[in-house]
Amino acid sequence: MLQRIYINANSIEEAKRLATEKFKKTEEDLKLTIFRENPPTVFIEADITDIKDEVYKLVSNFFEKVFDFYSITGKVYEPEISDNYFIVKIETSNDQLFAKNNAYVLLTLQELINLVGKKYFGFEPRIVLDCKDYRLHRNNFLKSIALKKAEEVKRTRRTFIFYPLDSYERKIIHMTLQDDPEVVTESEGNSKYKRVKIILKSNYKNFKK
Repeated sequence: MLQRIYINANSIEEAKRLATEKFKKTEEDLKLTIFRENPPTVFIEADITDIKDEVYKLVSNFFEKVFDFYSITGKVYEPEISDNYFIVKIETSNDQLFAKNNAYVLLTLQELINLVGKKYFGFEPRIVLDCKDYRLHRNNFLKSIALKKAEEVKRTRRTFIFYPLDSYERKIIHMTLQDDPEVVTESEGNSKYKRVKIILKSNYKNFKK
């Protein structure tokens, strides 16, 4: 599925090179357009499945160093694409290292690999790391909290605001409640980590008038 992707670099020419090199297509095929000169940015229309192999190579090389650093063995699985995110599962000889303390190490590495990916591709590739079924448990937790808080909003008629979440986890909440006829969700904030608000639909309509 084609999507609009913004690519940043040190110059327009470098941004063009990144786009054509990483997606292996011509500027015409990508419908490449200069978005702005400062900072140098172009946008393209592309399918992220075209960079799946590049993402796999990037993550594999990254974790070779991670495994060496922690003196463990491990395996990186090929990315699975879900809603424009690359879900990458790892297995190691010490999975508990990555899963303990609310997956602090795993999430820190996720932040780092996306920074590396942004430099490599010119845009953040939205890599989501998983280990020891952390994502399964975390997603179920977010869905459960979203449903519980939605009922609370209906009962109290007061808006509930989540703590800051990344875009992947915000999407879980939005999708969980998208078919609820009585509430609406929206993200607020200007940083990468935004808060999700659950709002009673009748209050939301009055607020938007």
